Amino acid sequence: MQSIVFIILPVFLVIFLGKGLQVTGLVDTAFIKTSNRLIFNVCLPALLFHKISSANVHHILNIQLLLILAATVVLVFGISFVVAKTPLIPDRAGGSFMTNNFRGNFAYMGLPVSYYAFGEPGLLYASIFMAFFVPLVNLLSVVSLGLFSGRSSASVFIKNTLFNPLAIACFMGLAASFFDLVFPEFVTRTLNIISGVTLPLALFCIGGSLTIRQLKGNLLIILLSTGFKLLITPALALTLLWLFEQPIDTMAKVLVVMAASPSATVNFILAATMGGDIDSTSGTIVTTTLLSIFSYVFWLSYLGL
Repeated sequence: MQSIVFIILPVFLVIFLGKGLQVTGLVDTAFIKTSNRLIFNVCLPALLFHKISSANVHHILNIQLLLILAATVVLVFGISFVVAKTPLIPDRAGGSFMTNNFRGNFAYMGLPVSYYAFGEPGLLYASIFMAFFVPLVNLLSVVSLGLFSGRSSASVFIKNTLFNPLAIACFMGLAASFFDLVFPEFVTRTLNIISGVTLPLALFCIGGSLTIRQLKGNLLIILLSTGFKLLITPALALTLLWLFEQPIDTMAKVLVVMAASPSATVNFILAATMGGDIDSTSGTIVTTTLLSIFSYVFWLSYLGL
């Protein structure tokens, strides 16, 4: 347990340092916004493309794990829909509630935790999972919000999937790996440099973006979503791994870590775009991010890191 705490703690210390830099004025809101655009459009795509394209995907791709990943997301989607139709969840908040339960911050939290817990193999496996997570959760997010707001939008799905830099980088990386493309050394070194910047800068930006003002909205919805995102979703993934008799190896552990990622910050943008509950979404993002330090330690301990 103690060793796991020391593995996870630096991730959150960097997040809190990012908040400290923002509070003291060493970085401002404009810097954080610009950095987020840089991470999303350049740094993370470069990292994902580099890790996936340089791996022998033929030998490490586990179709059963990908199916378990998809089944986990779809199950959470279904269970969340049932809960959202009860009197516990106001109609307007139903779509946001569902989205916050299955769409996690895979890029900014899942990747760093996978890397610092399992090293380069963890980062590689997490990157491969990203290639399949992104289109699925984008589709289900649009469906979820459309079910309750009546504002389903194919353009939102297309923008967040077909023109999503992370999805494009993942698929390009898979294609490069499949065709065994070899890049010149200067390209590899350039990608190495960019990749090295990505995870620390992402953690700084998470910290700098968190504010007490975001802790608002329906408390019951926030608590329910926190339970779903940090406990129920990874528990379902682990249960499916057992049911299908999958070995709990490093790749399976990374799958659980990715499933346990806190709610994604992009959920707020989707809620605002498609008439969801932005207040509860904001509160859920902050709450799950702060509490994920404990849930990550729990799941990694349980998995036997």
